[in-house]
Amino acid sequence: YSFQVPSGSPQRLEIDQITKTSVRLQWSKPNRAARQGNVTGYQITTSLTSSGNTVKIEISMALTQTISSLRPNTLYTFYVAACTNVGWSSRNVAASMNAVTLERDIDECSSSPCQHGGQCEDGI
Repeated sequence: YSFQVPSGSPQRLEIDQITKTSVRLQWSKPNRAARQGNVTGYQITTSLTSSGNTVKIEISMALTQTISSLRPNTLYTFYVAACTNVGWSSRNVAASMNAVTLERDIDECSSSPCQHGGQCEDGI
């Protein structure tokens, strides 16, 4: 059996645990026929959706990755590629792209909405 670059990308990319400056991504391995060997890691690329400019590339051995230090109120696109000991799969946009706009942080307590000794708690 000869090892080859994966012919398929990771599947079912999902975004969860969204905060004002981070997101957690999770995905599943490429389907077995497309792996072409043992998957040894994943490359996660974060790009600005508006320009397509790459802002961050991370490597993970797991099927999840938290992407941090993101800017609020910015639309990002995330791609995941699989790697074998021979090379990287393509970033199959249809199978491995998601985008999210992080919330702008608004200080709900700045207007002093609580009265009569109430305690205001600022959330995201």
